[in-house]
Amino acid sequence: MARTDNGEKIPSATLWDKLLWPFRAYKAHTRRIPKWLKFVEGLAIALVVALILREVAIQASWVPTGSMKPTLLEGDFMLVNRLVYLFRDPVPGDIIVFRQTQYDIFGNEVSTDLIKRCVAVGGEWIKLEDGYVWKDDDGDHKDVLDPYDESGYLGPGVYGHTYTYPVYGGDKFEEGFWYEVPEDKLVMLGDNREHSADSRFWGYLDEDDIKGKAFVIYMSFEGRKVSNQMMLSLKDIPYYLANIRWDRLMDMIE
Repeated sequence: MARTDNGEKIPSATLWDKLLWPFRAYKAHTRRIPKWLKFVEGLAIALVVALILREVAIQASWVPTGSMKPTLLEGDFMLVNRLVYLFRDPVPGDIIVFRQTQYDIFGNEVSTDLIKRCVAVGGEWIKLEDGYVWKDDDGDHKDVLDPYDESGYLGPGVYGHTYTYPVYGGDKFEEGFWYEVPEDKLVMLGDNREHSADSRFWGYLDEDDIKGKAFVIYMSFEGRKVSNQMMLSLKDIPYYLANIRWDRLMDMIE
């Protein structure tokens, strides 16, 4: 332990003191600079932190189509947690934003973000039949008496039950047959089953293509769209202000 000229002991810095040293040093620094420069520095730091959070932790996204009705509507703006799957695996029921490779009219690959609901994960068995999604966690299917319960998020459909499979659909899952979901793959379906291009059309989602889990709607309005792009020009601000869906702001996504 160090000592002063008088021989008195100088206490060593604690771990807490070491952790707080950068903040104390910055506080002392701000006392020596003009107020305008302090404002500029604070604004720059806030911008850097926001950019880091956007790239690492939180992503802002929006819903351009009605494939997730009634849970999500066109014009819903939402925040996506990009870190949640570092700590746990996706589970059925999660609403996930993921990267999907599609092709434009010229045949070029285009990467775009999609949002769908996870209904099955690796190791589960799934069957689409009689307007329902059927699931089993092993291969014998003997104890499967009831379809997978999706009544919590799907709108009521035909015959009074929850309508989960459209009259028309993709060719990846033949109706009435059991399929085992491969490890590290997911089955993704839109809540609006009659108007959703999902796993029934393009197959399993690779977990490596996941960008995050949607968790809150921070803004929502009836927006003007051109080719699925929300138009946010300044001249349209009065229109958006008049068409905000106030009842959807800060709704948690489930």
